[in-house]
Amino acid sequence: MNPTEVQGMYVALILPSMFGLVLTGEGVWKVVHQRLIGFISIFLGMMFMMAVGIGYLLFVGVL
Repeated sequence: MNPTEVQGMYVALILPSMFGLVLTGEGVWKVVHQRLIGFISIFLGMMFMMAVGIGYLLFVGVL
């Protein structure tokens, strides 16, 4: 995949990062409404965002 292709970056980075943000936001909403299971969603969302960040670094050739 050519790094300059916008479609590849959209599929590989932007869609997964949106999923991670939604998962984190859902966890925050659950914690605000006194549901302790929200911490699991926050943790998984943050881990997903870290995986996307590492994928980006691999995508641009830093790692």
